[in-house]
Amino acid sequence: MKTTSRSAHGCLSTTVKRRLEQTAARTIYGLLLFYYVLSSSGTAWNDKLRIYGAVGYIFLPYDLIPESIHIIGCTDDFAAIFIGCKAIRANITAAVASRARKYLRKRFGIRIQKTGKTAAPKTVTENTGTDLT
Repeated sequence: MKTTSRSAHGCLSTTVKRRLEQTAARTIYGLLLFYYVLSSSGTAWNDKLRIYGAVGYIFLPYDLIPESIHIIGCTDDFAAIFIGCKAIRANITAAVASRARKYLRKRFGIRIQKTGKTAAPKTVTENTGTDLT
């Protein structure tokens, strides 16, 4: 009986670990896209201004609508995030995505497909030797 519960627990921890690795890979990929869009010479200055403005608005302690007003207080923050993400998404080119994927592969041994998902099952990272999907 104990062997069965241990193997089930081991399977669960492997699944959780795999999901955490996928989430970490996607998060790092998103941050790399953010960085490469901002550092790209092809990104228009007004889009860069929107992105910097959105990030600044989120981190500044002052808001147009204070958070003390329940539910409605977060709408201005969500609007800033939406505007920043929209500007980033509009400027992701094939070259920017390729640079981000290459950096992930070189630095962390993580392979990202062109759709933004982690690599197919049975792909093993070079650094940790664990599955990504």
